[in-house]
Amino acid sequence: MPTDRPLPADHDAPAPSPARATAGLLGAGLLLNLLWLGPDAADPRTDAALRVVPEAWLLVGLFALLPAGRTVTGLRWAAAVGATLLLAATFGNVAVEIALGRSLTLPGDIGLLVNGYNLLDGQFGAVAALGAALLAAVLALALSFGVTRLLAPREPRRPAIALTGVAAGLLALHAAAPLSTVTPHAWAAARLQVDSALVQRRALEQLRAELDRQPGPTALPGLADGDVWLVWIESYAASANRAPAVAGVLDRHSDRLSDAGFVVASGLLEAPIRGGQSWLSHATLLAGLDISDQTRYRTLLEHHTSTLAHDFAATGHATAAVMPAILENWPEGERLGFEHRFDAAALDYRGPGLGWVTMPDEFTLDRAARTVRPRLDGPTFIQVALISSHAPWQPVLPLLGPDTPLDDGRAFAPFAGRAPGPGAMHEPVERLRQRYHDALAYSLDAAFGWAAETLGPDDLLLIVGDHPPAPLIAADPADARVPVHVLSRDPALVDVLAPLAPAPGLEPDLQRASVPMHAVRKRLHAAFDL
Repeated sequence: MPTDRPLPADHDAPAPSPARATAGLLGAGLLLNLLWLGPDAADPRTDAALRVVPEAWLLVGLFALLPAGRTVTGLRWAAAVGATLLLAATFGNVAVEIALGRSLTLPGDIGLLVNGYNLLDGQFGAVAALGAALLAAVLALALSFGVTRLLAPREPRRPAIALTGVAAGLLALHAAAPLSTVTPHAWAAARLQVDSALVQRRALEQLRAELDRQPGPTALPGLADGDVWLVWIESYAASANRAPAVAGVLDRHSDRLSDAGFVVASGLLEAPIRGGQSWLSHATLLAGLDISDQTRYRTLLEHHTSTLAHDFAATGHATAAVMPAILENWPEGERLGFEHRFDAAALDYRGPGLGWVTMPDEFTLDRAARTVRPRLDGPTFIQVALISSHAPWQPVLPLLGPDTPLDDGRAFAPFAGRAPGPGAMHEPVERLRQRYHDALAYSLDAAFGWAAETLGPDDLLLIVGDHPPAPLIAADPADARVPVHVLSRDPALVDVLAPLAPAPGLEPDLQRASVPMHAVRKRLHAAFDL
């Protein structure tokens, strides 16, 4: 008959010698300790050093004391999966801090996995993205299995009792007076996520209260007669203006725009994000609320609040969004107030592939002026999101100029084969930073040149940086400021926006205080809600 009793062999097996048992126990603790030091080793901002992770030793010691059996096996797997998830969160926190300049917050940042997959897909193809996802799943499963082996029960128990006591003592000592050689990684990772979740919960309650107080769509009669353009420049940081490539473009176009009859002023905005997730900055400016993470973004969309696009619709403008990076269905655009939405497919670019960048900015702007604008009747409010200055900041194409018909993009055929390879982001930081400045100079050159050729006498253009680049690339990782440029041939439209853009010309005064990006909507109403 079947029986749950252990087989005699389990009792007959000779017990290991105390020395061998102690060596096995210490080896398991050391392996788990080194595993937890992995995020430090992967972080280019820190110097990896061998430190004691007391939770690793405590976990090994505690499980070594437990008897063998199905229940303990289940506990080992639960602990192993939990440790793997915490370790993944710690690696993820390092990656998010490097890329976005903030801490990882679960579960709100789960969507970053999807974004990462899409980035790999766009950059290196579906096979590479799927392969990376499968490899990550296999590694997680293998790691969980390996940890269960490290947490196996062990005989004799005296070494495990001693190890558990020492590990618990180190934790207590570190809590009382931090030790430089002790790093409680697992506890810190768990506490970070709990604290972040609590902070996020309180922030969401405050956001919901603000959403309940939001007024409905409010017209801007001072802008009723002309088109209003909002052009986003990807990764345009205020500190990048010091780079020679960028400064040269600003100097050249300051004279060109002045000669073309434009009045230009510039200022600084404080972006809600750094490194990526541009749609959060878009939503922040449009809604007039701080939308600094994906959870707040979802809350905004669920609330169906009004935005700047709704305000322009109430003014009598047709509203449109030109979004060359949108490759899938985008219901968020309608909720944000854009009646007409032009994604990558609608823009119908048929030129060569350029990696993540679906089409050059010069083409996007040409399409916005020659295809999108003629389809809309009356005055318009059009948002254009440029993407050529998105990482990995290559290839940088030359501008073809207004005399070259861009048609459907086949004019860019000579630049086929320039899509970046898999090693595009593995070059020295200084080289990446130079590429970033070159790509940004291209985007600004395209935008200002387009403005000089396109804008009418009553039009208003706001060119805004969506966020600084990744902190590793930015000149000042802590600086979240981005430029805002206000352009029009009507001096009155620029003068009234002096609180937003106080410095004449294309050079914002970096010594002046910045304006929060979520305040732009209120500043526009203060200026044009007559």
